[in-house]
Amino acid sequence: MTFLWEDCQREVSQWGKVWYTVFNHVNTTSTEESLETRINMKAKWRAVLAGGAVAACILAGAGKTNVQAEVKNGAYLEDDGWNCYVDGEIRTDYNGWIEDAVTGSQYWFDDGVRAESKEIYFTSGGSESDNTALNGIANLKKKNGKHIITSRIEHPAILETCKKLEEDGYKISYLNVDENGLINLGELANIINDETILISIMFANNEIGTIQQIEKIAQIAHSKDIIFHTDAVQAVGNIKIDVKKMGIDMLSLSSHKIYGPKGVGALYVKNGIDFERFINGGHQEKNKRAGTENVAGIVGFGEAGEIISRNLDKHIAHLRELRDYYLEEVSSKIKNIKIN
Repeated sequence: MTFLWEDCQREVSQWGKVWYTVFNHVNTTSTEESLETRINMKAKWRAVLAGGAVAACILAGAGKTNVQAEVKNGAYLEDDGWNCYVDGEIRTDYNGWIEDAVTGSQYWFDDGVRAESKEIYFTSGGSESDNTALNGIANLKKKNGKHIITSRIEHPAILETCKKLEEDGYKISYLNVDENGLINLGELANIINDETILISIMFANNEIGTIQQIEKIAQIAHSKDIIFHTDAVQAVGNIKIDVKKMGIDMLSLSSHKIYGPKGVGALYVKNGIDFERFINGGHQEKNKRAGTENVAGIVGFGEAGEIISRNLDKHIAHLRELRDYYLEEVSSKIKNIKIN
């Protein structure tokens, strides 16, 4: 299949807001108009590489995706808004259906990341999932130690939470990365000590697209009985993930990255791992996350997950083709470039 530049732009526009980054050789200019023109001519698409596949013409920031029509229908979203105004915690005939719909939305995670429904906790998005994972383990395990390991290229949801934990007396080790954005596994192993309670390394970076060696990181963590969390917001829906096979203990993900609605995400927590609840109040989300559930959002999330799981192989193949075309065109037409 042959792709024109316009075809690629059209494909990306379906995935949400397009973020551009400029090649190093694009000089600053005094006029906004000419700078914008040059940016549009020499924009660099950032792609997420996964086992030889690219997850995407994902750009810096790896923006949002638009809600698919099937997702809107599955979540019973109508033109006048999200038509779901009941409390899933109160069991009546109608609310019982809502509760079942929420529970049913957990089952796609079996296909999506190979997680059991009882291991899924719905949140308001990836940031809350990250906060819950870090704070939940830090607060529960502080008697065992107060040392956490992460990297310097994590999402702000991780880095800002780590800063707050440092203020509370925790020791945070920030791993450096090489020119390709990979952490050094030897450095990771050497920095672990008796106080280490958690390692949190993102699966796929949202700016340069680096895919970390997740299985090896998990092996290092487990060899010292340390819990391993990964922020997989940019990976889910673009990469095949098996939390059991990869040894992932906790995983954060978000709906609006896989063509689902905004304002809903999830945290996978391996069965048998406990963590302190993040929001106090009611008994929602297995008594770990209080607050009336975002029913329409959750159902839409589940629907989006099912759709992306069914089409993942085709999706990856299509993105690989776009990647190969783009890299070939860029390499042949622009001098002195460097590809991550």
